[in-house]
Amino acid sequence: MTMNKSDKWKKLMVMSLLAMVMSFPVGCSKEPVPDDVLPESESAETETQKDFKSDSGKMSITATDLWTVDESLHDESELSLYNEEYQSYLMILTDEKKVFPGDTDLDEYGDLVSESTMEGLDEGKLSEVKTLQVNGLEGRTFQITGLVDGTSVTYKFMVLEDETEFYQVIMWSFSENIENNTEYYEKILNSYKVFK
Repeated sequence: MTMNKSDKWKKLMVMSLLAMVMSFPVGCSKEPVPDDVLPESESAETETQKDFKSDSGKMSITATDLWTVDESLHDESELSLYNEEYQSYLMILTDEKKVFPGDTDLDEYGDLVSESTMEGLDEGKLSEVKTLQVNGLEGRTFQITGLVDGTSVTYKFMVLEDETEFYQVIMWSFSENIENNTEYYEKILNSYKVFK
């Protein structure tokens, strides 16, 4: 019985993430963002910080005012953002722990997330998994890079947990954009907060 619940969840996760991965090129051009519009450009100096809260009010993330809410990214996301100028996306997903076998820990949850994402990519590569704390939550962070329709895309993940839920904070864009602006994107990811 435990195996069935786990297998069912894994299949659902694979389908959800595959839909997300496969929708990426639809919302973007195939060309990498030119250097003159990346966050390190002069336009970044005019950006102001903005707090984005989920509809439930349970969580927030701080980005710049170039990001906008985009509810079309995933039906079950707590919060989804899009930055048209930088051609970048961010999404927060929540999973209740009670739907998993009782001994599922954060590392296993992260493994399920990374495996599901890799299945939707060509030449997918997983980075080293690192441990972190974000606003009192234990977490893991990793990056997955691969090809979608021949275009190199990078997904930056944070998976976190509290007593009752697992959280995924996912950001993705063209690999060149993520590599050239890692600090910019990590600052946004690390601003994640959960309100209980």
